[in-house]
Amino acid sequence: MDLPENQELRKLIQQFHVNTQLRYSGKLEIKSSKNHTWILYYQFGQLVWATGGTHPNRRWLRNINQICPHLDITQIKFNEPIISADHWDYLLLLKLYNDNIIQPEQFNKFVINSLKEIFFDIYQNLYDATLTFERDTDIVLEIKVIPASSRTLLKQVKEEWNQWNEIGLATISPHLSPILVQSENVNQETEFSIFKQFHKAINGKHTLYDLAVKNQQSILEIMLSLLPHIMKGNIKFQEVADISLVAHKLSPVYANHGKVPLIACVDDSVNFCKLLDRIITSHGMNFISVNDSVQAIPHLLASKPDFIFLDLVMPILNGYELCAQLRCTSVFANTPIVILTSSTGVFDQARAKAFGATDFLNKYITRDTLLHAINKHLQLEIHDDLEQLVS
Repeated sequence: MDLPENQELRKLIQQFHVNTQLRYSGKLEIKSSKNHTWILYYQFGQLVWATGGTHPNRRWLRNINQICPHLDITQIKFNEPIISADHWDYLLLLKLYNDNIIQPEQFNKFVINSLKEIFFDIYQNLYDATLTFERDTDIVLEIKVIPASSRTLLKQVKEEWNQWNEIGLATISPHLSPILVQSENVNQETEFSIFKQFHKAINGKHTLYDLAVKNQQSILEIMLSLLPHIMKGNIKFQEVADISLVAHKLSPVYANHGKVPLIACVDDSVNFCKLLDRIITSHGMNFISVNDSVQAIPHLLASKPDFIFLDLVMPILNGYELCAQLRCTSVFANTPIVILTSSTGVFDQARAKAFGATDFLNKYITRDTLLHAINKHLQLEIHDDLEQLVS
């Protein structure tokens, strides 16, 4: 198949071009008629991450083993909300970066490896499948390192795919696992030391991608070494399941509560609330949002949050007025209430205090500032335990 003349490839390239031209931020979900799904994440037109596909867990651990071979991943503490997110693999990587466990160049290599593998999968699906596309602007990743140009990566992967296709491997996925079916024939035709290496690795448990990393070769080099035995029927391929990537739920114990605190945000911006939701739940706390200030008090009385963020500028009822009304109820007489606004004036801070606010923060809040405010006013001490990450 000549990829440059393929209609599906032109559709794919057009999607990438549109995202770049519009400086798109959000995710692009690509679905194949062969029941494969990939999710690509953009920020201002730049492709920054991709996930999904056949073996996302194997891919993540394979990259860790290749890029950070001395890292004991079982000692890294992750919580269940991270693992349950669609882009859990990026959140795990981001935590390693934020905790100074991996360096920027390692982060960047991890992203590039993931993008290239997913591009290759998509190219292979273009051989005999059709693609559909769907965008969602609600999910924007917290970006620390911007990877190489997606155009450059696409060009590299296209060349790799063309080589793969030219030697007749279009229908063989690198996610398949080779297995010896005629080991006695291989033994007779191969030097003993080489046979031992074949016999040990080609056992139906490792994919071609796994073997490439294990042997520090490309998937094409691995296939070229196996091809003579494949042609003679000594090696077959089989599908294997993704490996288990398990993160035990953290069991937080909080000094002042003895339970997981519930954090609320009243803000008419749905996207801002989703941003806070991702940050707060990824740190083991619970979160609720209310997007209508008029309905805020009934919702808050029903849920009784331990901490409340209030947007200052909202239709009908602003943050000051809502704060004053909350303070009139016995339930929220002593609850920490922080008002969020784009203003940083001394007068506004004093006015917030006069209406009963506990604190006053700029709405362009960072993750660290957000968590600091919660820790400061709830005096949290989080103790958690993670027995293992990978089983």
